[in-house]
Amino acid sequence: MQRGELNGQPWRPRDPADSVGRGLALVPEERRKEGIFIEEPIAMNLAVSADNSFSRWSLFGHRQAWRWAEEVIARLGVRATGPGQTLRRLSGGNQQKVAIGKWLRGDANVLIFDEPTKGVDVKAKTDLFMLIDGLAREGKG
Repeated sequence: MQRGELNGQPWRPRDPADSVGRGLALVPEERRKEGIFIEEPIAMNLAVSADNSFSRWSLFGHRQAWRWAEEVIARLGVRATGPGQTLRRLSGGNQQKVAIGKWLRGDANVLIFDEPTKGVDVKAKTDLFMLIDGLAREGKG
């Protein structure tokens, strides 16, 4: 994106940090290369977002991240054994839910989805479209 309008004002993004700081979030097409850390647990993947509350992976931050991951797993219906499960062991649809879930904490109010259902089965596509529709209804457009 070269330029556009954000919150009714002309805007030209300077860099990804500027975009995130202004409430934009991207769920990329190539989630395994650009959107998630495939060898890391769900909790760590969800802690990596626009929100800095987990930025220090200390014991306290780890506990907070674990609780947050449990909430996201339940809210988004991620089929996993728990927050400690690595993303490699999840289906493509559940990996995508985690990629979306990391933006639910913080100030992202515009979620940009690039091919959100690429590489997932028909049931997962339905789940993802319902999730995206629900987020739009919550004002995360």
